[in-house]
Amino acid sequence: MIFSYMEKMNNENASGNGRFGRPICISSLNRCIRPGGLADRAAFSYTDLERMAGERMITVAVCDDNIPVLEKLAAMLKELCGHYFPETEIKTYTGGKALLEAHEEAPFDILFLDIRMPEVDGFSVAERIRRMGKKSFVIFVTSQEELVYQVFPYAPYSFIRKRSEELMRKDMEDVLRRLAREFQQERLLRLETAYHVAEYVKVREIIYLYSERNYVIYMLTENRRVKVRRALQECEAELGRLGFLRVHRSFLVNMEHIKNISRRDNSICLSNGEMLEIGRTYKDEIEERFLTWLQKGTEHG
Repeated sequence: MIFSYMEKMNNENASGNGRFGRPICISSLNRCIRPGGLADRAAFSYTDLERMAGERMITVAVCDDNIPVLEKLAAMLKELCGHYFPETEIKTYTGGKALLEAHEEAPFDILFLDIRMPEVDGFSVAERIRRMGKKSFVIFVTSQEELVYQVFPYAPYSFIRKRSEELMRKDMEDVLRRLAREFQQERLLRLETAYHVAEYVKVREIIYLYSERNYVIYMLTENRRVKVRRALQECEAELGRLGFLRVHRSFLVNMEHIKNISRRDNSICLSNGEMLEIGRTYKDEIEERFLTWLQKGTEHG
């Protein structure tokens, strides 16, 4: 879906109608668009946000040789995923070999792997996936909690304990909340200037926004910025559900980039080292909202 849209953009570019960034696929989370410069007199367009990146289907694979456990995991995922992702496709496998074949053909975004399986165990599956170079989130699922110390060489995203259904559900909810934030931060925003120049920016790349007369300046990673002709209130209405927090009448901050909040200095320290003043109107609720966000993550809807 993203690539078909970008093909259209590239065709328009070839005919001299605009300048566009590179295409991006969310399942390859290590790839980023790096638009540069200052987009002057820009008009922000969210029309393609949902269609291009934010609302695409998330593919999930579950692998366990114990069929009752496999069915329980799949049912739990089907129930819980709807709270965090707009659409998911869940596929189940009873062996690592079949999973690897399917993943090589069409990589999964998220994989839940039992560790102890015959023929090809979860560790071997995770190692093969890393060698493929296809970025996916691997979560190990096991009743043998002592194995947690052996999983680190395989760079898993998390670890789910299936000692009991209650514990498994608790761990699953925690993992899905955090994964939702990961995918949320990978959403792609399209900035279209008055001169028909499009800039593509990931949510993760936005550190904060500030208002400047009739414009909003997006401060990005790598000392980049984009100038948008829009009110900060409008940006807050649309970015609030993506983890942005109003800390001052002039500042809107991506909570992923908050390093700490200082009560003494009444300020927020960001990942780029900048300190932003907290407005008096907002200081009573900022810390509470930030802590709630850290604990609860984000839910779709």
